[in-house]
Amino acid sequence: MTGPKRVTDKQIAANRANAKKCTGPRTAAGKERSRWNALKHGILATSVIPPSMEPFEMPGTFEALLDALRSHYSPVGPIEGMMVEIIAACYWRLARLFCAEAGAAARAARAAAERTVPGDDPDPELDRAALPGRDDLFAFSRYEAQLQRQLHRALFALERLQRTRAENAAPAPPEGEMGAHP
Repeated sequence: MTGPKRVTDKQIAANRANAKKCTGPRTAAGKERSRWNALKHGILATSVIPPSMEPFEMPGTFEALLDALRSHYSPVGPIEGMMVEIIAACYWRLARLFCAEAGAAARAARAAAERTVPGDDPDPELDRAALPGRDDLFAFSRYEAQLQRQLHRALFALERLQRTRAENAAPAPPEGEMGAHP
């Protein structure tokens, strides 16, 4: 049985020399730009509309959604307001997920169509090939389940907060009974 591979001093020196050359972005603009390098679809991004998605999504539309939800739920206080913002973000990300899923299906359908010969009988295998890959479908399903849970949790929490607030609102005493003692 052999042990772990031994690294020579020459290899260690070469690795250190290469590491000094690869320092990443140095300017603030370069660091800001590279921060989005790993973003693929933005479904789970920390900001609702990351800068790389701005060409495809309109922040004004998200603000309109948020305003409509605020108008509908009339949140009182910062916690209720935060729940409404979470609801809007989950809804927005679900819409983005459905677009990403449709795009993946369209790409798969185009690829399947390129493999067919005009005039041939339809092949059920090609119909299955028109679906996104299994890994994509599992990822989309997982993201959707996570977003649906977050959405329902936020809706439930908001409704519970508003119900509690309504129940705790003491009715005003009738006229003339202010300060009266039995």
